[in-house]
Amino acid sequence: MCAGEQMIIEAVIRCRAVQRVFEIGTCNGGTTRLSAEALPDSGTVSTLDLPPAQFDASQDPAGFDGSEVGKVYLDSPAAHKVEQ
Repeated sequence: MCAGEQMIIEAVIRCRAVQRVFEIGTCNGGTTRLSAEALPDSGTVSTLDLPPAQFDASQDPAGFDGSEVGKVYLDSPAAHKVEQ
């Protein structure tokens, strides 16, 4: 995702006082992290992706496998807002 898209997502979440985000396609968790960090403390992100084996069987991003789904948000201070 490019920086412009990230800025738009963050601005929408903050300006619209979003409380809940539902994401389809967690992948590495970059957008999940961005969303969780933009939400207020009471907000939540629900993110959905395939289980690792099905991810590996149907997806082919270079240098990425199903065991890494969501890895980017895990070390975020907002990780407690994420339901994967």
